[in-house]
Amino acid sequence: MTDFADLAAFVALPRVTGLALSADATRLVVAVQRPDEAASRYVSSLWEVPLDGGAEPVRLTRSEQADLL
Repeated sequence: MTDFADLAAFVALPRVTGLALSADATRLVVAVQRPDEAASRYVSSLWEVPLDGGAEPVRLTRSEQADLL
């Protein structure tokens, strides 16, 4: 059995859909998509990921649909 034998579990995984590196290469902003509550569409949010290894990622955007997750 592979890790992705359960299709519903695979579809529920968050997906990184875009990357943008800061000019000084210390931060990365990523677009992350996850299924909405009904699993009928994906909702996106932006996250800032520090590249120095010392801090946790920080969510930058929120929307009514994404906050339901």
